[in-house]
Amino acid sequence: MNTEYALIRLLLQEPKHISELASKGFNSKYFKNPEYAKTYDLIFDRYTKYASVPTSDDLAEIEVDIGDEDVPHTIEHCVAVMYENKVKDIMQKAIMFSGEQLLKSGPEASIDFLRKAINSIPSLDSTSHSAEISETTDAFIERYHYRALNKGKIIGIETGFHEIDKHVRGLLPGWFCVIQGRNGQYKSWVLAKIVAHQFMLGKNVMVYSAEMSREEFEERVYSLCLGNPPRAMSLGELNAGEYNRMQEFLQEVKDGKYGKLYINDNPQNLDFIKMDTQRIMERHPIDIIHIDSAYRLKGPGKSDPERFGNIARGCKDLAKELEVPVVVTIQANRDFAKANPSAKKETQGSGMSAFGSDAWNQEADIMWIIHRTPDHAPFHFSDFIMDKFRHAEKLDSMLKINLKEPILEETDREKAIARINGENPKAQKMTTDIFAETSQAFQTDMGSYTVEDDEEEEDA
Repeated sequence: MNTEYALIRLLLQEPKHISELASKGFNSKYFKNPEYAKTYDLIFDRYTKYASVPTSDDLAEIEVDIGDEDVPHTIEHCVAVMYENKVKDIMQKAIMFSGEQLLKSGPEASIDFLRKAINSIPSLDSTSHSAEISETTDAFIERYHYRALNKGKIIGIETGFHEIDKHVRGLLPGWFCVIQGRNGQYKSWVLAKIVAHQFMLGKNVMVYSAEMSREEFEERVYSLCLGNPPRAMSLGELNAGEYNRMQEFLQEVKDGKYGKLYINDNPQNLDFIKMDTQRIMERHPIDIIHIDSAYRLKGPGKSDPERFGNIARGCKDLAKELEVPVVVTIQANRDFAKANPSAKKETQGSGMSAFGSDAWNQEADIMWIIHRTPDHAPFHFSDFIMDKFRHAEKLDSMLKINLKEPILEETDREKAIARINGENPKAQKMTTDIFAETSQAFQTDMGSYTVEDDEEEEDA
């Protein structure tokens, strides 16, 4: 039986296995028959978008006969055969071309061509192997030297918030970062600010928006990149200067001046996100993945806590497997702890707990809480609390969020609190400095006296 036909039949019966194949790097390029390759892509597209198989009408558009007979093979066997055929095909072509190189440029060029061909052979081995630490000492010392040479520098991907970047030294590959807050706490705006900063720095950014449409998220990013009022952009009320700057900026985007920004507004589930990102990675590297409203993704589980727990673990696995930071927003709920007394409380900073599962906090490398109190709201300040940082101590900061301008920036916490309390931080600092100088002078003068001197004066 034709192996390619057998694989298509098996995938039509159990399309969920296509996510396992994609995670190992298998794709339609392994098919010699172009019609089977089209069918494979169709199955991939239907499953990632709708978690279903192609309809008979979909298959009718492809010139290939898919029967109903049973297939005496397994998916693993079919993939192994097709992989072997692919390797043979690559090597046969390489040997032929290396012979041409031998005649044209000599043996060194021929051998170099063969070496490149061997290195180009794709790997379907996605398993990790155990290693004894004596085998990894060289790699360890290289990592240390890299950190020592870059001491105090940002070595990961910046968020655009200076104090946070200085503290964590940038987001590193494999990190899972969570931003949580209640409704109306501007979680998506904070995420969009991070996305805009990374895009402007030339990073390749992948955004999966489970809540907003692509157009809405795109508008938010452009508002933050340009500093244009988001309301004016959405209503088409930019003034002439703002409009001209937007035109110039969009031309710069088309010319490739910045990074690449991919936005998908129908992510469905983590299997789709993994496969879609890997598809993009075949053409361009991806530096970071953002998922807005990760709790809205579909996932296995009989209850919300079980489903959210699986999504949280899946996000961490995604970061490790693709070797990129993954940043997500989730919903916080003040009443969750009361309704679920047996559940571990997620956060302490504002009395909130993450909605659905404590797995968010367990899996996260960084857990942020964004919380705007009624007292802070008139001053456009929000608490931005690093409730967990797996790799060092935590950090509390504040954000100034004024979407009318728009301003979304990190603010010194003490100065922000002073402003909220109606104090003058500059005057307060001057008073504190004067008091410190006076105190120091008094202590210096007192240093020339002793208790005995005082007693002698009293006797006299």
